[in-house]
Amino acid sequence: MLARKTSNFGSVILVLAGTLAAAACGSDDPAPQAPDAGTVGTGFMSLAVTDAPVDSALKVCVEFASAEFNHSDGSIANPTFDFDPPRQIDLLTLQGSDSAALLLGEEMAAGNYNWIRLGVNAPRGAPTLSDDSGAGEPCVAGGSYIKLDSGVVHNLFIPSGSQSGLQLNRGFTLPAGGNASFTVDFDLRKSITAPPGQSPDYMMRPTLRLVDNAAAGSLVGGVLPQLVTDSCTTGEPVVYVFSGSVTPDDYDGDEGDALTSAMVTSDDNGVSYSYEVGFLAAGDYTAAFTCDADDVEADEVITFLPADGVQFSLAADEVKVQDFPPAP
Repeated sequence: MLARKTSNFGSVILVLAGTLAAAACGSDDPAPQAPDAGTVGTGFMSLAVTDAPVDSALKVCVEFASAEFNHSDGSIANPTFDFDPPRQIDLLTLQGSDSAALLLGEEMAAGNYNWIRLGVNAPRGAPTLSDDSGAGEPCVAGGSYIKLDSGVVHNLFIPSGSQSGLQLNRGFTLPAGGNASFTVDFDLRKSITAPPGQSPDYMMRPTLRLVDNAAAGSLVGGVLPQLVTDSCTTGEPVVYVFSGSVTPDDYDGDEGDALTSAMVTSDDNGVSYSYEVGFLAAGDYTAAFTCDADDVEADEVITFLPADGVQFSLAADEVKVQDFPPAP
């Protein structure tokens, strides 16, 4: 993530994790494809995007140009939706259970699909317009960029994004006459770097999750104010969520990395603090609180509370409440 260290933007600024396809930015969230449904007809697809946030940035604006779906039946043309004009979305406004729709009830061929590909406008070396607006205000029209909390704006380069797009290699079935609704989760904390030799561009290699909204829940909770004020003197308070029952660890590019995260924030000037992690598929997880900065290039010792995390199970449509520190 964008760690508040003396070397904040010297090398790696956000954590890069996940397995990406060589020719495209892919997803590390594979899922077995259902048997051939053998359906004929059409169904209705809705697709949205959301974000696991990052600190030390005011905006991360990504311009989406299209959405393509790969049908498993080679005789059926891949449905492709071109956005005219392209849809420029500030991912930092989409935290917790917030999302922005790319497609809403679009009709397309029913059956099994192998992948989804999002076309983005994010080339290397694109000119970056000045953005004088604040956090949460609309992006400046044209392209993809990141605005740091210092106010500096950098072009955001997504390798192969303009050519082969962002590909989510997960299969799903669209029922004939039915509906499917999915959300693509961008984990910015794992995805953005400022690598040497790329300046002034920042690079984004998205770590993506495709979540079936019908089978997802969320994690919410409060954080003791003294825990934030006493512990987070140099870092930002954050809650990490890991898949399965595991011991929390720092981001280091392996299978033990956090699945997603959420910033701990206050809406009443520090009287109370809370967090929300949305779009979690039903299953077993571990959550932990920390203030420590994390650097993907270093094997760090991160202090988590509790050290072994809190294990929980989540059902579809469930809102799980977990406070920090956990109740004894």
